[in-house]
Amino acid sequence: GRHCSAFGLSAVAAVAVCRGVRLRAKARLCSTSVRAPRSASLLQRPARGPILEEEDADMEEEELPLDAARFVGNNVVKLFVTSCSASYVRPWSTRSQSFGTGTAFPIGERRLLTNAHVVKDATVVRVQRCGEFRKYAARVERFSQSQDLALLTVDSDDFWVDLEEVKFNDSLPALQEEVAVVGYPGDSDNICITQGVVSRVDMSFYTNDVQLLVLQIDAAINAGNSGGPVLDESGRCVGVAFEKMTSEEIDNVGYVIPTEVVRSFLDDQGGVGYAGFQYQPFESSAARASLGLPAGEKRGVRVRYVDASAPSHAALHVDDVILRIDGVDIGYDGTVPLAAGRSGERVHLSYLMSRRHPKDVCKFEAWRDGKGLSLDLTLGTSCPLVPCSPGPAEYLLVGGLVFVPLTEPYLEGQYGKDFYRDAPSLMVYMVEEGRRSSIDEQVLVLGHALCADGDFDAAAEEVQGTVHSILKSFNGVPVRNLRELAAALAGAGRWLRFEFRHGEVIVLDSEAAEKHRKQVMEVHRIQHPMCLRTDDVAA
Repeated sequence: GRHCSAFGLSAVAAVAVCRGVRLRAKARLCSTSVRAPRSASLLQRPARGPILEEEDADMEEEELPLDAARFVGNNVVKLFVTSCSASYVRPWSTRSQSFGTGTAFPIGERRLLTNAHVVKDATVVRVQRCGEFRKYAARVERFSQSQDLALLTVDSDDFWVDLEEVKFNDSLPALQEEVAVVGYPGDSDNICITQGVVSRVDMSFYTNDVQLLVLQIDAAINAGNSGGPVLDESGRCVGVAFEKMTSEEIDNVGYVIPTEVVRSFLDDQGGVGYAGFQYQPFESSAARASLGLPAGEKRGVRVRYVDASAPSHAALHVDDVILRIDGVDIGYDGTVPLAAGRSGERVHLSYLMSRRHPKDVCKFEAWRDGKGLSLDLTLGTSCPLVPCSPGPAEYLLVGGLVFVPLTEPYLEGQYGKDFYRDAPSLMVYMVEEGRRSSIDEQVLVLGHALCADGDFDAAAEEVQGTVHSILKSFNGVPVRNLRELAAALAGAGRWLRFEFRHGEVIVLDSEAAEKHRKQVMEVHRIQHPMCLRTDDVAA
């Protein structure tokens, strides 16, 4: 199961997901809602005027989304992406160049919208209009990993001639409302339109640390569809296709980024708000009475952890019971109503913060020490101990020892997409339950013990057997991050003693280590002995 670092919830299930960016299907883990889905009443589909000629007004209802999609589809474009990403396993190098395709669509002001994962690490992006053979150079203007959205632009004036923007529908579609997915799956350059209905509206993890609203549909979403518009019967966009669920037990489940998340991205207010606490559902009458809650009070969840690096750290305490956020009552199961007029639909309380931005202030009503209180909580930005989008790859070379920060790309590169099953349990625990004590804290891992020119110490069994272990301290002093370790090495004496979490120890002679480092750099073609980040810049 997956764990939400922002709120501390175990996922109901984790399943393999196929992203739509690559021609070869690219799998990752995706969590479903953090609670068992409630049975939702099927709402009446609102009447909306389709974009049809008057003589077609008597078409059967199920044909309306497809007709509108054919009209809009002429403006949906195909992306050809060349990318080259960092290697977090061998951080002094890059991974092999790769090629993929995706979909985008115009939204006005010479901008194209697509998924962030389609253009991540892109070195070249080319765009092809529907029904044309010419490809145009495009540039990535803005990118949000947490919302999985990106903006592109094309400098050529010819590209924009007669290309009409796709209009948005800002309301959430009703359950069972018909939709059409437009894109370019597979190898073909011809537009593809698939039809389905909205099956569910819920919260899900876009990345492992951010949970946002998502639409579940039963229309086909395949490799190459990512970034394409999902249209209602009037031809307006209700969301952006971005992934599908693959499982032997589940069929026809695709996910769509809804318009309200798109609008949040386009507002460009710094991303998604992060409250910085984890909570526990609070149904037990004995537990509630022990904290002095009135017998008739049925709302509220118990705070079990507050992130020391979050702005909320000074405002919230462990054992606070959160009763209401921004005027919305919190159920003891941690859910809130989705929206007015949508009977039977409740979602995870993170929804209330996901609609806000960093530095926004939320109004909390809580119970503490036997009495109620009101709190103004400033939202921050999610910064998990083991990041899923860490930026430039970092490393530090000491003799032949290569230390790296623990990140999800490192785990995926070392143990595969299913690293939750195959990686050491301590590393998985750090991903799921790791708690940051300071904003600059990193979990450091011995990634390699490289050998060169007959160095027997580097090849020693105790050294090679410690590779992939988590560093605890250096010369008896805990280190918070890679930069701190580099500073400690600069001031160390002859013996360099590295202590690891499970009790292993590696000792190097500093003079011999420096000589060995130069040999390792030559043999393994490493240009620099370290790459460290200062803010957002690799040094």
